Amino acid sequence: MANPLTLELAPSAARTTGASGAAIDIGALRTAARVETAVTVAAAGADHVLGLTLETSGSASGPWRAVADLGAFQPGAEPAMLEKYVAGLQRYVRAKWTIDGAAPSFTFQVTAEAHVLYAEPKHIRRFGTDDELAEFCIMASTEADGHLAIGRTLPLTKWDADLRRHVSKIAIYIFLNDGGRVPTGPDDLIDIEYKDAIKWLRGVGNGTIVPPGLVDSTPEVNEAAYAVVSDPPTEW
Repeated sequence: MANPLTLELAPSAARTTGASGAAIDIGALRTAARVETAVTVAAAGADHVLGLTLETSGSASGPWRAVADLGAFQPGAEPAMLEKYVAGLQRYVRAKWTIDGAAPSFTFQVTAEAHVLYAEPKHIRRFGTDDELAEFCIMASTEADGHLAIGRTLPLTKWDADLRRHVSKIAIYIFLNDGGRVPTGPDDLIDIEYKDAIKWLRGVGNGTIVPPGLVDSTPEVNEAAYAVVSDPPTEW
């Protein structure tokens, strides 16, 4: 996976008033997440409403902006669960909730998995909305890591347009396959570009292709720490 980070945005608990969860640092490179919301218990009352939002900010102290609506929930017989893919995240994220009604009580939990995206929805936006494409960009970045990990130390810390372009091809391929497409005719180009992207990634993984803008987590070697030693000692 593309260096995922598991988050607990709101631990499972019974809550009666609106509030915000703690600000969580997802790192400078993670910009997307798969968010799961589970509402397991809700007090009876037709006027009771729980609203959940995911917020993001460049600072732990804000200002915060809403980046995704995680759903509105009312009391019901069956537990409610919602999964949502979100892109466009800044370094910090948090869950925010509102609870309305007379003497309300909701038991819920919000968890997430934050990801690095090598290609973001904005790079392939003509194929759908950011919300629709976030899932496929995560899947494409994860697939890319599977090839890069052969000869690279993950996570990557820097990359350029070459990687973004090839991962975009994979995201488009996955997205169109998921929605159904004609496997012949004009759509042949989608298959060709996908295979080209996989071939390129394998080349990067095995070292036959070396993109100048790609940096992994291999520790740097301090050449100044080495010295020449002779046995027996030689006077220079």
